[in-house]
Amino acid sequence: MATGSVETVTQLLDLWNEGDKRALNRLVSLVYNELRRLASGYVRREPASQAMQPTDLVNEAYLRLVKLKKPRAENRAQFLGLAAKVMRNVLVDEATSEESLEEGRLKYGVTFDNDIGINPEIDFIAVHEALERLESFDPQKARIVELRFFGGLSIEETVEVLRIDDATVAREWMLAKSWLKRELAPAAPASVRTGVEIRPVMNRIGVGIRPLTDQILVRRLPRTEPRTDEEFFEFCQQNRDLRIERTKEGELIIMPPTGGGTGIRNAKLISRLGAWSDLNGSGQMFDSSTGFMLPNRAVRSPDVSWMRNDRWSNLSPQEQEKFPPLCPDFVVEIRSRTDSLATLQDKMEEYLSNGAQLGWLIDPLARKVHIYRPGLVAKILDDPKTVVGEPLLRGFILDVQVLWD
Repeated sequence: MATGSVETVTQLLDLWNEGDKRALNRLVSLVYNELRRLASGYVRREPASQAMQPTDLVNEAYLRLVKLKKPRAENRAQFLGLAAKVMRNVLVDEATSEESLEEGRLKYGVTFDNDIGINPEIDFIAVHEALERLESFDPQKARIVELRFFGGLSIEETVEVLRIDDATVAREWMLAKSWLKRELAPAAPASVRTGVEIRPVMNRIGVGIRPLTDQILVRRLPRTEPRTDEEFFEFCQQNRDLRIERTKEGELIIMPPTGGGTGIRNAKLISRLGAWSDLNGSGQMFDSSTGFMLPNRAVRSPDVSWMRNDRWSNLSPQEQEKFPPLCPDFVVEIRSRTDSLATLQDKMEEYLSNGAQLGWLIDPLARKVHIYRPGLVAKILDDPKTVVGEPLLRGFILDVQVLWD
């Protein structure tokens, strides 16, 4: 780490924030080793024949920092996060330069760790745009992604730079990866990938099409129709870029991608439930990519779900790796503008009848939360400030107002 004291860095930042350009020069000298480490991480992500040198990237970032009118960096971590973002913008400009476009390719790419669960070679610009969206509602996760993905820092190095505990970095990193995995999932024409015919909602209902107004409708072709549970699982693995559900009658439903607002709400909910789940330690949390095979043979993917550890550990490793053959204890569905409220209510009742102990249907459009518990009539909360997960989720209190914004 840099040898400059926190007090000296803070003093220089105060001077820079007040418009003293010379303070920036002294500040860069103090944290130069950290800046060069960030630049080296970026360079490692680039093709060797096209890479900028770390020194060049630091120098270019410095020239851009000098031009900032309102830096708004109050401590070392914020300054390094700002510098990392400026470096990323330098490479974005390089990747979208006229020279790169004339060559018919993007100049830079990003290679992800194997545990991200997505295509290891991802376009730099796609990741940049995804990170911009993440930063708009969760700056801390965005800073961690900046340092881990783009800067190439380890969790231990990220802890040093951000000056936060390693448990927080590890948790935020895990949640950010889950969000990015969904954001960066490749989009492909479903009719090509699945061998099924996609029809608009307003088309005449044909054989095998379920009349749902909130989902893409599918007419299954006999030659590709998965008949057994194993075939359905393999069918989904071959079409990992799609979110597919199956009704208890065996009809397939391809879920459309969420809009930006719904994606933000899902991410906020996942981050808060994930933080509680990590601290509580009594269960496992799942995102919307997880399919559960319910006792009635329907395969459903709640927007967010949670299961007690004793139930999860009773499953065999093979059952855990495929669609877990049970219903989660806690399920959440968040209504988007294209969702039918009646359809979501039916899904919540299906969860309860198959073993769920608590369900939340969150309706941002009406600012209502429908609470479902076994044997009870659904309770509707009108514009609540918080929703409490007791007694199943002990200590979990959701600030619902963040989902309305």
